[in-house]
Amino acid sequence: MLRWEKIIFTLAVFAPVFLFISVAHAASVGDQRSFFVNPKYDKYARTSLAATLKYTSNHAYFYVDNNYWSTLSAGHQGFLNNAILDLAKEFDDNIYPKEVKFWGSEPNPGVDNDPRIVILLEEMTQTSGGYFETANGYSKKEASSSNEAEMIALNVEVLVANVAYIKIFIAHEFQHLISFNHKDLLRGLFEDFWLNELRSEYSVSLTGLNDSYSSSNLKRRVDVFLAEPSDSLTEWPNKSLDYGVVNMFGQYLVDQYGPEILSETLQGPLVGIASINKFLESKNAAERFEDIFADWMVALNLNDRSVGNRYGYLHPELRNIKVGPTTRSYFYNNYSDFIGGVSVKNWQPAWSEFDIEIDGSGTVYIANGSKKIDRIVVAATNGRQVVGFNSIDQARSLSIKLSFVEAKDIREATLKDGMLIKRPNEKEIYVIWGKYKRYLVPGIFSLYGHLNPADALEVGPEVFDSYQTSNYIKYVDDEKVYAVWPDGTKHWLNITAKQWDASSRDWGAIFTINDLERKYYITGSDITR
Repeated sequence: MLRWEKIIFTLAVFAPVFLFISVAHAASVGDQRSFFVNPKYDKYARTSLAATLKYTSNHAYFYVDNNYWSTLSAGHQGFLNNAILDLAKEFDDNIYPKEVKFWGSEPNPGVDNDPRIVILLEEMTQTSGGYFETANGYSKKEASSSNEAEMIALNVEVLVANVAYIKIFIAHEFQHLISFNHKDLLRGLFEDFWLNELRSEYSVSLTGLNDSYSSSNLKRRVDVFLAEPSDSLTEWPNKSLDYGVVNMFGQYLVDQYGPEILSETLQGPLVGIASINKFLESKNAAERFEDIFADWMVALNLNDRSVGNRYGYLHPELRNIKVGPTTRSYFYNNYSDFIGGVSVKNWQPAWSEFDIEIDGSGTVYIANGSKKIDRIVVAATNGRQVVGFNSIDQARSLSIKLSFVEAKDIREATLKDGMLIKRPNEKEIYVIWGKYKRYLVPGIFSLYGHLNPADALEVGPEVFDSYQTSNYIKYVDDEKVYAVWPDGTKHWLNITAKQWDASSRDWGAIFTINDLERKYYITGSDITR
């Protein structure tokens, strides 16, 4: 079975068109016209062909390649005419109104001063479903090979073989025409290939053509992605893998931020990653593109929204998808450091898994964590480049190091003074400072704007017990040191500094508090020794 894939081709990047006056001449069924075509995708490598207008709908002219038409019997010509009517109705009644409402208008009346677009049904290579060229949107003075029309080309043989399938391509290509208007013509910009293609792929869902998932374009793209998920999002050699990754990332963006993240970035003054960051900023979102990409990599491997909404897909057909590791390493009773690496291109997802078994228990402690685990997955990418992507990207090597350390070393490396910690499955929360921890009664949290019980980190017993417990406090502007007891009372240590030192108490065990907390406690009896 032939595998059809959409091909986009752009001849050149042209400057914004100057306004000029032209007179529109509506075409009539039966009119013949010569078109420039792309030899790379044409079945016979032609640079031009003659075509005849077979049907005029409310929003489009449908031309058929004369060479192909002449090979058909009368019966097959009638079949093709009926397929064109079906496609035209789909375009007029569904694709055109939905896309224009969501994305905005195509150039209208455009370079030919005609509100209808031109759809050329051309004989193409077996792997070409359709294409769009920006050159056609300019005058011949600006682009000598221009057809001077708002135009897309579709593979006529795909139309004959499966009219339902060709609807996918017209929905996809029409977004390119709209994007050309909003970016190239109106703003003098050139959208990144990956984001332009992402929007076109989403147009298939937008128009309802992915609703029947089992036979949908989305399922085909997902299957391609799952076969090789570690493909760069931004590199664009125009292979089937590229369409898989933009579909998966696009569906994730829509799940997390709604479809407006695609439409508003199209209609905005920026392109690529910068346009997404601008959108996030406008919505007062704390995250930026690199954060979304990192969360997406976790979601692909974990896909569990119970852990957090950003760590899974909302789309019902994508909820059970999980991507396995790109590389896997095993540790069995091995405490040696592991130093390895992964070679990744810009915004290429990669997952490295480490399976660990120590003394047959298959467990390991992770910094800031409390649960025993036997598997670590490191999601990595190369996010240095944010503009200037092309069809060939240079991979960079990233190093990964896995070390086995003592719990106290984990504490020193990761936990910071002022953080909140707790034991697993226990309610008592402590604040840490230096090598000490202090229990906080529940009423204390509201006295500090920065303390939130939900931020308390569950730590394992080795880490928790590595902090010594202290109950000494002092107000910032007072030299008196108090001991706080669990009953909510405070007791002044009415002793000299010499007595303090002689009692083996540590000055570093004293926690500084604010005035609200000082007043919170009931004053009890002094401590005199």
